[in-house]
Amino acid sequence: YRNKFYFEGLGSMTGVSDTIIMLPGTILFVEFKSSKGRQSPDQKLFQQKVESLGFHYFIIRSLDEFMALIEAKMNEKQA
Repeated sequence: YRNKFYFEGLGSMTGVSDTIIMLPGTILFVEFKSSKGRQSPDQKLFQQKVESLGFHYFIIRSLDEFMALIEAKMNEKQA
């Protein structure tokens, strides 16, 4: 375990989503949580920043949910 200042020193910021997915014409910010997992205050703040810039932020709780998201976004781009 490292504190948040360690990662900030490496150029990272606290609260950043677990995954950033770049698709043609869009960027998805994805946070993976267990069925009972909750966002930290830093994660909520990061989500607000992402959405205020017009990007999409998702909280995903299962592999099926993740696969459905990717499939839906890929189908949007093909339409």
